[in-house]
Amino acid sequence: MEFVLTSIIYCFGWIVGIIIIALVLSFIIRMCFISINTKNTYGKLLVSGLCSLFTIQFILNILANFSLSPILGISMPFISYGGSQLVINVVAISIINNVYKFRNTHSELSN
Repeated sequence: MEFVLTSIIYCFGWIVGIIIIALVLSFIIRMCFISINTKNTYGKLLVSGLCSLFTIQFILNILANFSLSPILGISMPFISYGGSQLVINVVAISIINNVYKFRNTHSELSN
């Protein structure tokens, strides 16, 4: 279901749609702060790559819902229905969480 944001706005109203967009923005900003505060170079690159992946997916889906970009078939992470895409997104968030957990440690190879 590619137009999940449109159906949420239709069923629950614009306030819920704006809340979802605000939550998406706070999620992306939080991932950017994790990337900035990580000392390990590999972890920083890993989190920034996953952050850009989520950002592109969210922005393209939101713009396609408002007819501001072509419909590309990209689902909205964590909101759209899909089994394998949901599993991949959960694994990506667990990687980001693990990098955040060990953000202040340096690996032995970097010394």
